[in-house]
Amino acid sequence: MERRAKSPTVDGGALQHLRRGAVWLVVAVSAACGDADRASGPDASGAAGRPASLRGRDCVVVVLDALHATHLGSYGGDPQTSAVADALAARGTRFASAWSPTTWTLPSTASLFTGLAVPSHGVDPVGGATDKRLDESAVTLAERFAQAGYATRGYSQNPFPSAAFGLDQGFESLQLVRSDGPAMVPRIAADLAARDDARPLFLYVHFLRPHTPYDGGAEHRRLFVDASYEGTVTGREAELDGHNSGRERLAPTDIAHLRNLYRATLREVDAELGALLAALDDEALVVLLSDHGEAFAQHGSLGHSWLAFEEYVHVPLIMAGAGLPAGRVVDVPVSTVDVFPTLVELFGLGVGAAAGGGEPSGRSLVPTLGEREPGVSGSGGIAAARPVFTVGRAGPGGERWLAVREGRWKLLRRLPDGLRRLHDLVADPHEQTDRSAAEPEQTRRLTGLLSTWLDGQEPRYGVAPEGDLDAGVEQRLRELGY
Repeated sequence: MERRAKSPTVDGGALQHLRRGAVWLVVAVSAACGDADRASGPDASGAAGRPASLRGRDCVVVVLDALHATHLGSYGGDPQTSAVADALAARGTRFASAWSPTTWTLPSTASLFTGLAVPSHGVDPVGGATDKRLDESAVTLAERFAQAGYATRGYSQNPFPSAAFGLDQGFESLQLVRSDGPAMVPRIAADLAARDDARPLFLYVHFLRPHTPYDGGAEHRRLFVDASYEGTVTGREAELDGHNSGRERLAPTDIAHLRNLYRATLREVDAELGALLAALDDEALVVLLSDHGEAFAQHGSLGHSWLAFEEYVHVPLIMAGAGLPAGRVVDVPVSTVDVFPTLVELFGLGVGAAAGGGEPSGRSLVPTLGEREPGVSGSGGIAAARPVFTVGRAGPGGERWLAVREGRWKLLRRLPDGLRRLHDLVADPHEQTDRSAAEPEQTRRLTGLLSTWLDGQEPRYGVAPEGDLDAGVEQRLRELGY
């Protein structure tokens, strides 16, 4: 499919209702509560209790950038931050233990688009470099939808999902929209209202917030910011970098202020999400996730750095809408790499991967959307399940943290020196106590799982960028700390 030029400009436009009967999948943050086993509607499930096929329906994927799940009310955070996302989760299925495949946007988005783990797709620059892109031989989610006859459009406030990094493959249009310009949602709604196209739609929407700068409006800051704070911290990326590098370590009061600014910014993007959802039909299917988490010195660092603790990789993931269960919570650990095979199955996009695409690293989550599957609320907590994996960003010297989770146990391992930490996420959800010496058998077993997984990952698609980055993309990346 021809790749069209990206437009950096932003137009205004009133919100318009989209065509009735559309089904929307939004990957982002969300929340949920209610009856765990209540299905929605007479056609809630197909054979063996699975949801009926959504083939021919619209699909929308929405990412809220840098969102650690526990900041959402439905994940145990302050409900003032996320009323829209929480309401979405209440009418859908919330995955309580979802992991991102890595700790920063470029490789995480490549995993979302390909269904491949980071070591497999190979779009994995070292340090803060931007010298990798997805090769055109990879098969992306947008390409799968296009092959099925869908119109494919995307809008991103983060410059990584773009042609510069090969992530526009399959999109008829993937537009970079500045986060400090006119609102993205009115532009999307106006463009969709102007569509004269009978094809179903695959739409990708990537909000930059609550990523730095933590710049929520005054009306949101008033709800969270301590009026007695007298420091100078304002939520800029440079402040986080200064703390992490040791140049200017922030005091606990400064870090608490940063966290409050972040919550205000989350509340603002939650309102933008509400405006987007208000433009959709009542029958829309919505899935919401984040590309990675955000740390506030739980283990010393701020932002999304080199580590793989829960604050960096535990992200929200929900699916809500007609045809899927409402009020369900799935406790089984899953990964956002699972989104690709889930959508392939839900929308009938074929079995496995297209030629040249390789088998996806994730697995379809459709079975968890059926009736009374293991691991949903009310079935006894976290069920035994296949392990999930994540890799932290590689440091300038190539050092990095990897992690594996199976049920309640999580092992972190640092390469190349092999340092290990073992945590019981049920007894120690904040990962304060290393159990590796006390649980040598669990440590050996999970170390073996992690090594076997890593040995089985064959880098396939990471290649050098085509020429220099566009000046606008390069400037935006510099502003974001890359």
